[in-house]
Amino acid sequence: MGRFRQGFLSCKQKQKIESIRKGQNIRQTARTTIVEFVELGVLADHLAACKQCGLPLSLQNCLNITTCGLAAVLKVLCVNQSCRNINAIPTGKQHNRIWDVNTKLATASIHTGLGERQVNGFLSTLNIPPVSHRMFDERQKEIGTVLEEIAEKSMKEWTEKEKSMTKECSGNEDITVAVDAGWQKRGSGRSYDSLTGHCSMIGTRTGMILDYSLRSRTCRVCVTARRMKKIPKVHTCRKNYSGSSKAMEADMVVQMVADARIKGTNIMTIVGDEDATTIARLRNKVDKSIIKLSDSNHVKKTLGKSLFALRNKHSRLTTKIIYYFMKCFNFLVAQARGRPEEISKNLPALSKHPFGDHTSCNPGWCQSFEDSSMKFRSLPYGKPLKDKQLQASLSTLFSNYITQSEKLANLESTQGNESFNNTVASKAPKNRHYGSSGSLGYRVAASVVQKNKGHKYLVDANRTAGLSPGVHTSKVSTLRDLQYKKRKAIAITKKAKLRRLELKTERNQDISSCEVREGISYQSGIDMEESRLDPENITEIPPPRTSRIEASPKHDSVTEIFFDIEATGLSRSSHITQLAAKSAAESFSRFVLPQHQITPKAAEITGLTFENGQLLSKGNVLPAVHIKKCLNDFISFLEKTKNNVLIGHNVQTYDCVLLYTSLQKCNLLDKFKSTVIGFIDTLPLFKLSHPGLNSYSQTNLFETFMNKSYDAHRADEDVDALCTLVNKNIELNVHFEKVYIPECVISDKFKSMKELHKNLPSLKLLIDRKILSLGMARVIAGSGLCLEHLKLAFSRNGSKGIKDLFTEKSGSGVRVTKSEKIIRQVSDFLKD
Repeated sequence: MGRFRQGFLSCKQKQKIESIRKGQNIRQTARTTIVEFVELGVLADHLAACKQCGLPLSLQNCLNITTCGLAAVLKVLCVNQSCRNINAIPTGKQHNRIWDVNTKLATASIHTGLGERQVNGFLSTLNIPPVSHRMFDERQKEIGTVLEEIAEKSMKEWTEKEKSMTKECSGNEDITVAVDAGWQKRGSGRSYDSLTGHCSMIGTRTGMILDYSLRSRTCRVCVTARRMKKIPKVHTCRKNYSGSSKAMEADMVVQMVADARIKGTNIMTIVGDEDATTIARLRNKVDKSIIKLSDSNHVKKTLGKSLFALRNKHSRLTTKIIYYFMKCFNFLVAQARGRPEEISKNLPALSKHPFGDHTSCNPGWCQSFEDSSMKFRSLPYGKPLKDKQLQASLSTLFSNYITQSEKLANLESTQGNESFNNTVASKAPKNRHYGSSGSLGYRVAASVVQKNKGHKYLVDANRTAGLSPGVHTSKVSTLRDLQYKKRKAIAITKKAKLRRLELKTERNQDISSCEVREGISYQSGIDMEESRLDPENITEIPPPRTSRIEASPKHDSVTEIFFDIEATGLSRSSHITQLAAKSAAESFSRFVLPQHQITPKAAEITGLTFENGQLLSKGNVLPAVHIKKCLNDFISFLEKTKNNVLIGHNVQTYDCVLLYTSLQKCNLLDKFKSTVIGFIDTLPLFKLSHPGLNSYSQTNLFETFMNKSYDAHRADEDVDALCTLVNKNIELNVHFEKVYIPECVISDKFKSMKELHKNLPSLKLLIDRKILSLGMARVIAGSGLCLEHLKLAFSRNGSKGIKDLFTEKSGSGVRVTKSEKIIRQVSDFLKD
């Protein structure tokens, strides 16, 4: 910029010069200032020409930025020496002198459940200046009024459709609606003191909201004025209720039904839960002939609570059996819909059929009429129950439902209302209070239009408010609506329902098993009861092993290393006497000084003996080293190559066990694991590639395929022979993925074997008394459990604790067994 001409200057010129100089000083700062949201098209149009001279403007000449919420006005200087006009450049569109982006911010806050504090926290985290309370409140009122108008319009449309559909089906316009209320504060079970509540009325045929109502016991403006001891300013008071929170639902339903009748909509049937006196108040204040239908979900929950209460008296009534009774009850009610006499006739069968008494059963659903030896797939051992006391208690319970057969025959659902309450909770979270202002009403209205119109209500709200619909708003809204329709279509299929039940069962099993293993971890006031904090109650039972899954590497990316081991015997506790390996580049072989004598059988097979601290082969002294020296040399041999896969014959059950045992004793196991990615056992490999052979021993395979013999049972000779066998008779790349064993699998089996040897002695008493077979005892010990763990599980939850422990998920199966017989035998032993 050049110097300014000296001479007389007017006040306006002085101010302009001062602004220019100030802009020059802060130009670098202005360039890095964040402008919140910029509409590039609007910005480009205003930068295209100066308002006075018409020359293009540049952001480099921005002197100042005036923020207006999320929008801003840029003060841009024209570089024309004869003009020097400071242009006001907006960063976005406006409607009625209101910035569009600020109104859309209010819409977004309502839609996503954010308040002013959360919005400003979000903006400041992005290093964007926060918006003012006044601006945010005004814009929320603007868009909130629009949302309430759209909600009112959509409810009128769906009310007419509900009346039309009812007339087509029943010949009159007496509609049936489902009602349910929600509160903005959770009740504790003893106290219900929410300041606000809402209630929705949904048509049973359309499934859409026909009306809604709000109740608020407080108003922020009135409360503030009272606290300041002033007269409240003129405002729309949000307090419209002074009763208790419990009575809100009945009050709202009475108002909605009365208002509907004034508008010409005759509501004659109400669907609701059994938790309020709504129907009694309706009949008292509106119409005595209004019919009440019960909610099917609440009826089922009530039955479930009653059955779980019976479990305290009857230990045989397990969770699985309870779900079986609930399933039977739901089936009987669903099959006899609209026929109360059939429900009265069939309900007694619920306390007889599971106990093998089919005198009250119906041939339409009981298979015993066709097959007298039918099995109960959902009951223990597939056999009927035998507990007479349990049968008597169930008979008493279901006799109470027989008297309610009229209700059971005409059950409806308030699931749509519950879904709406969840939507409201997402827009007005229970941990934030919006009820003292109009914000709660706007958020409930937004929930109504989302229920009735889908996410595209955002586009309608923008258009009604005079804003652009928004390309991305339309795109995402359409996507969300399509996703919702897809999820809903999938959710009602039989496959999806069965999957939900399966997942629920798995979760319950997992939680129950964890609680048995962990002992007492969380309980009200537990830390005050020192007697219950003894080690027995807090000692943890080890969890089951989790099977790790690793993808098989490509065959051409691995290094094949053949190996073999000779040992002092055939048992898994034998010591290594020779270790040999061979890669494509070099060979490795070491003799090892064993720590105890070689068995006669092993000496006969290998020709090796151990005398006077020396290893001999047919009387000749061999150059043997200590086992740690041998293993270190072997690891050094493996470190020369990468992605090593060790290949051996019958290595999975013998060689690997001996190798891992020795490596662990020498503290070299972790170092070894870093050099190997997996194993291949050629025994199953040859069975896969050449089925039908009489013998798959390595010597027999060599004689069969090579028509000659070799000096077997010397590790180096065995390695050479195996390498020749595999390379000439097997296409390893074809079968690689089927026979490849990741190192982690071998490591897990080794740990399981260690657990087995550690825990098996503690189960000897159960084996001796024929409680467990040796095989089952080995399974229990191998899973990491000993007798003390079984005692802990039984002391914590009786036979169910043993069942939860044994049936806990482990890999693709269970930890021990699902056998009820074994579980009962172990429980009876521990009980005695």
